[in-house]
Amino acid sequence: MQQEPMNPADRELEMALQSVAPSTARIDAVAAAFAAGRQSGRRQTRLWQGAASVALLLAVGSWMLPAKPAIQPPGGIVAQSVIVKNETRPLPTQSLLILEDAMRRNGLDGLTSPNLPDVRNVNPADNL
Repeated sequence: MQQEPMNPADRELEMALQSVAPSTARIDAVAAAFAAGRQSGRRQTRLWQGAASVALLLAVGSWMLPAKPAIQPPGGIVAQSVIVKNETRPLPTQSLLILEDAMRRNGLDGLTSPNLPDVRNVNPADNL
């Protein structure tokens, strides 16, 4: 393979490029490790973002689907009735609900008297 003859400008450029030496490359280990960690973190982040996007699309898609009509039993609609018997007993007069209601209606006069035993004075000499 023969080269074409160079003009003087190309020859001058060739000589200038031959005199230039490449600079020595310096690699910063800390910066390289930081960049690698950031790149691996970005990969994991993208994976989680993708999974969350798919889950969101599935949730929205399932919400937008029309609901299936209810299946009715053959022969018409069957109805059932349930009767609940609720018996209530009257509350005792000392219950909190009764006492609060009496206080609302009559104030302190509405409270019933407490059922306390009779009090008698005890003298220490009586026990001997």
